[in-house]
Amino acid sequence: MALTAPLRCLARDFCNSLLRRLLQKCAKTQPYPFAMPLTGSLGWLWRVFCNSLLRGSLALRLAGGETRPFGAALCIPHARIAWLVTLLLRSSGLALLPSAPGWAQANPPLDSLACVRFLKREVRQLCRFEGRGYAGRGYQKAARYLYRRFQKMGYKTRIDTFQHAIRYVKKAYVRPHGSRPWRVGIDFWPSPMSPSVKGHFIVDTVPLPGKLWMIPDTMSLQEALRQALSNRVQGILRPVRKVNASYADDPLPLLLIETTYRPAAGTQMEISIQIQQEEVQNYNIIAEKPGIQDSFWILGAHYDHLGRVGRTVFWGANDNASGVAFLSLLARRLSRDTLPYGVMWVAFGGEEAGLLGAYYFVGRHARHLERLKGMLNFDLMGYGEKGIAVVGAKDQEDFWKQVVRHRPPSLAEVPHLLRPNAPNSDHYPFREKGYPALFFYLQGGPGYYHDPLDRPETLSWYRAYDMVRWVETLLRAGE
Repeated sequence: MALTAPLRCLARDFCNSLLRRLLQKCAKTQPYPFAMPLTGSLGWLWRVFCNSLLRGSLALRLAGGETRPFGAALCIPHARIAWLVTLLLRSSGLALLPSAPGWAQANPPLDSLACVRFLKREVRQLCRFEGRGYAGRGYQKAARYLYRRFQKMGYKTRIDTFQHAIRYVKKAYVRPHGSRPWRVGIDFWPSPMSPSVKGHFIVDTVPLPGKLWMIPDTMSLQEALRQALSNRVQGILRPVRKVNASYADDPLPLLLIETTYRPAAGTQMEISIQIQQEEVQNYNIIAEKPGIQDSFWILGAHYDHLGRVGRTVFWGANDNASGVAFLSLLARRLSRDTLPYGVMWVAFGGEEAGLLGAYYFVGRHARHLERLKGMLNFDLMGYGEKGIAVVGAKDQEDFWKQVVRHRPPSLAEVPHLLRPNAPNSDHYPFREKGYPALFFYLQGGPGYYHDPLDRPETLSWYRAYDMVRWVETLLRAGE
């Protein structure tokens, strides 16, 4: 008998209510509540279905409107037969239950677990693209991946393309005589401003012609360069507590190496540095979600990092695969929502080379940005044990009050470092043009930054779920 639409809704609501009561009742009385006496294919399918419910996979994916609920971030052993079980669920009217979002809301621990597993999976995927740098074109692979990712979520997606010059370290090798080689990105970092060199050099603690000068800890780099050029030294060894890998634009006439070691005068160093300079094409990945009103939010995160130097990969898990994964999670969870204001999700390229993608975006879309409600930038989102930092909150009191009003109670007692505006991420070009913008990052963790130790397995995701709830509440608010 064919049912009308209202009767079908009532039937689905009734079935969903019975199923939820069964789950709640069985969970209280049995350690494995779904071990029903079914055998054969029917019993096998029932066990697959129940295992997924126990892991929170099906409920959470259905809450987000997914049509493939078993392909979840949990990576359950039964994912290969997901299409068959999903087909059976659809035929029974349970695949898209109207009150499924209530499951996720009623089980915040399960929702939190699913969010963190999604973030971990996204970060692992982004870290597979050779550090998302210019050697090996890992940044292009990451851009293609994100473009397809947003498209699969149902967003209207486009690419902004821009060109720029870049100098980067392609290969680097340093070994003191009679010792092991130094580790690139950990023990030393050659400035990309340096020329390519290969040979043996003698260390000295005074600036002598033809020597590798080990400068004092207290000397500024500007003064060291002035003395080095006037005394015609071959290069500078600059002592630091932690090396900081980077890109560069302009060349220097001498070698410049940061190092955590202090080689003595007379030490012979074997050095081979290969610097690459080229013009590259870069990309901003843009996904748009219209809202009820014309105004819109921009949520951004940069996807590029430092790439590969020889065999060493700078994975960039926290900087900034974590921010891009956070952006993707929000986009996925809100893909089916009707929001009061539009949202533009932007994965910026060229941030590590000088915020180039953000500057290009602001310059190209100036007319469109007249309707901008605010810009939120996310970088370094993988930890949170020491609190939350917000760049731009201290000198944008009204905008910060509008945002912090929607903060969840779980973050009320968490330390907040409210900083003035600074040119340290992609929010800055927006602020320069007068648009309201904030840069969020989470504090804590072991301090791996711009080095090969910034790997996916080191991230704790301590405050990630609370931040997701905060931003979701803000975007759903009609203020």
